[in-house]
Amino acid sequence: MTTERFRLDGVTAAESHHQRVVDGVDFPLILSPVSTAPLDILDWLRRHQKEVDDLLRQHKAVFFRGFESLSEVGDFHNAIEALDYATMDYVGGAAVRTQLTPRVFTANESPSSENIPFHHEMAQTPHPPTHLYFFCEIPAQTGGETPILVSHEVYDRLQELHPHVLNDIEQTGVQYIRVLPEDDDPTSAIG
Repeated sequence: MTTERFRLDGVTAAESHHQRVVDGVDFPLILSPVSTAPLDILDWLRRHQKEVDDLLRQHKAVFFRGFESLSEVGDFHNAIEALDYATMDYVGGAAVRTQLTPRVFTANESPSSENIPFHHEMAQTPHPPTHLYFFCEIPAQTGGETPILVSHEVYDRLQELHPHVLNDIEQTGVQYIRVLPEDDDPTSAIG
């Protein structure tokens, strides 16, 4: 992991076996409370919006782990509000989702047996989201991971292994055509 550790106003960087070093920094950066004393994470987020934004730009992903005040969907909604990023409606997405609050949707209504492939969230829309938030209210008994990756690593790997394919894509572009049923299919990971 990186040698310089983040620490600010009762919150510090933590380490996990799920982290990697990408471009010289921890990915994802995991932030946890310094002590077991209660910490008002909403107040902390409001006071440190710029620092969180800087950390996101540097690390590409920031996890908040171990904050007791982030245990329910309403808490998560309030945390997103505290960060004050623009709201986006879920229009044009393929996955079947339920809106829980004005800013929180379920991730996917498909059965847990369905794999969700890596994807850029709502990349098919004219204006995809700039920030994504994930929240786990009820941890899975087994598995339950939400893998994330840094997109340029996929590009770099494709350039290394299949430069001709990447060149063709860059020269001609890519067009996706997707035929969706009239009704949502909650048994499918892609709606």
